[in-house]
Amino acid sequence: MDLTLKAASRGKFAPLFIVLSACGWLPRADVKAPRPSPVLAQDGPRESWNEGRVGRTENVVLVTIDGVRWQDVFGGVDPAMATMAGMRADDVVDAEGLMPNLYALARAGAVSGAPGHGRAMTATGPNYVSLPGYLEIFTGSRDVGCRTNGCDATKMRTFLDAARDNLAVRDEDIAVISSWDALARAASSAPHRIAMSAGRTGGVSREKVRVDDVAARLVDEGATAAAAPGDGDYRPDAYTAAIALRYLDVVRPRVMAVGLGDTDEYAHAGDYASYIQAIRRADQFLGDLRMHLKQMGKYGEQTTIVVTCDHGRSSGFTDHGWDAPESGRVWLITSGGAVPALGYLDEGGAEHLADIAPTLEALLGMAPRHDRWSGTPMAAVTQAFAAKYVGKAGGRTTAYR
Repeated sequence: MDLTLKAASRGKFAPLFIVLSACGWLPRADVKAPRPSPVLAQDGPRESWNEGRVGRTENVVLVTIDGVRWQDVFGGVDPAMATMAGMRADDVVDAEGLMPNLYALARAGAVSGAPGHGRAMTATGPNYVSLPGYLEIFTGSRDVGCRTNGCDATKMRTFLDAARDNLAVRDEDIAVISSWDALARAASSAPHRIAMSAGRTGGVSREKVRVDDVAARLVDEGATAAAAPGDGDYRPDAYTAAIALRYLDVVRPRVMAVGLGDTDEYAHAGDYASYIQAIRRADQFLGDLRMHLKQMGKYGEQTTIVVTCDHGRSSGFTDHGWDAPESGRVWLITSGGAVPALGYLDEGGAEHLADIAPTLEALLGMAPRHDRWSGTPMAAVTQAFAAKYVGKAGGRTTAYR
């Protein structure tokens, strides 16, 4: 999220990090990852909820982890920054040690944006802040008409709107559950037609998320919780994660978007140690998500999990935006359902956040959009899907427009 919209002094490490960044004393985050990316052997173990079987994608769970650097995802904990933050030596782990559940997904799926593999994946920008990034993810467009976090709610048709028209029987089949309330302005141009709980009290259709007594209690607890590490109407990730898992169990939605944000909040405060802990908690949510899907039979086997971020971070860590083009670099893991175990993609992967929506539309059988600003479906993923399913019994394509 945009540092200009936050209190720059929040967090006890903020003044130190801001000064060190300005003086060029922090390690440059845009140069290289501290360690090489883990090896994803094509014939290695498939630690997946669907036991590595390639099937159909009938459902999607999209998880965004706000502002997580590619350096941490592919290189693990930065030793120099860990030392500066007063972390213990055994806190400095490699990428798989930091995010074991993400790498379980990666072993069973496809990875875009890894260093040394294909072209770097980026947000289109030119201002690498959250709302434009989320708009690019949900609309599948590289020109979203928004440059700040203060933009009005989108009027552009989004991937979730298309899924509501083509796949859903009821409003609750399409859901958004996010920590940051402003994500609601990017997810749908018709939020009253889906189920949405964004922030502690946001989302015009938040009552639809109260699908049983447990979900209602979790929504209420999140609404009364303190906003920290965020501010305003921000809801901490622990509540968002619990609501999302309960919603998944009860509703079994066709598409659910889960927005986690504690990582970006701690990074803006210059608190690297808490940022790393927030990454670990986000990864635990991915582990919980995999376990829930594994217990859901055919529904779980036909669900594709997608994990990405809205932007990266500047070389000084705390910031991102116009003046930090390196913060445009992002990453993507797609796993399960119709996605085969492709590992790191050297060709045919996502190059922009705008490529995510058309890829998911293709996997779900929706006809492609035709717009010069639209992203491109990931060829490595969708071609593997098409070779196995499209053309058999007429394929599964439904009308999009």
